[in-house]
Amino acid sequence: MDRIDETIKSLMTKQRIPTPTDTGHMKNGLLPASLMMETSDRPEAYICRECGECHEYSVYSLGSRWLAKRIECSCEKETRIEAERAHRLEITQLLIYKQSGIPYIHRGIRLDDVEAVKGTAKARRAIKEYVAAWPDSGNLILSGEVGNGKTMLACCIANVLMPKLIWVEMWNMPRYMAGLASTFGVEQDEGTWRRPLPDKPDLLILDDLGDERYKHEWCQSEMYVIIDSRYTQNMPIVVTTNQATEDGLSRIVGDRATDRLLHKATWVTITAPSYRRAEYEARKGRK
Repeated sequence: MDRIDETIKSLMTKQRIPTPTDTGHMKNGLLPASLMMETSDRPEAYICRECGECHEYSVYSLGSRWLAKRIECSCEKETRIEAERAHRLEITQLLIYKQSGIPYIHRGIRLDDVEAVKGTAKARRAIKEYVAAWPDSGNLILSGEVGNGKTMLACCIANVLMPKLIWVEMWNMPRYMAGLASTFGVEQDEGTWRRPLPDKPDLLILDDLGDERYKHEWCQSEMYVIIDSRYTQNMPIVVTTNQATEDGLSRIVGDRATDRLLHKATWVTITAPSYRRAEYEARKGRK
């Protein structure tokens, strides 16, 4: 269970109902509205100091004792509704993050958190424009060598959109193709890899598209299905790829899929060196 699972479980756990002796839950000597309490004295109506409304009680006789339930006033109702709305929003945001497929190391990273190294200026500008233009952003293709931050920059887009309850999914394409290949000739059961639906998320990020290992006809057919299902419904795609040119991508993915992908796309080439290698060399130099 990861941290998001733990947080969701904590938020969705029902809180213990306070008793009349739980003074920490009391407000002006009263229990929260809608809670039942047993008392030896018939409760009197109470004027709320905030909204001026009278706190009424639903009272039931238990012989020598009383069972009472206080009815919330306007200010309490407003506070409760706002708290419930915030609670639902927090859970929804966490669920969106949970199903997004964004790598854990890139969750929450925004563009301002990423060092503006040489070779990324055009990409940073394109990402700002992409987010500002949403939902009319079209497709964005981030091209460059291994390790120069393509995936991290794509995640910056997701991390801006998801808190706004925009459904984003990131698919690692080599992993996707390996999962698909594992189903060939295998009877489907609960343990079998399941093909996700490409036309469900508001934004689909295809990470590491154009891997040389997958320039097969069946891979091209699969990529066509994914890209065409988005294209025909005018749904945007963000792509990261090691292919340096449109022709290079077409050679791997196929002409039909590439043609649809490029139709409403912005191609941005990142020329920065590998940040992973740079961090490694910096550590090695300090030893």
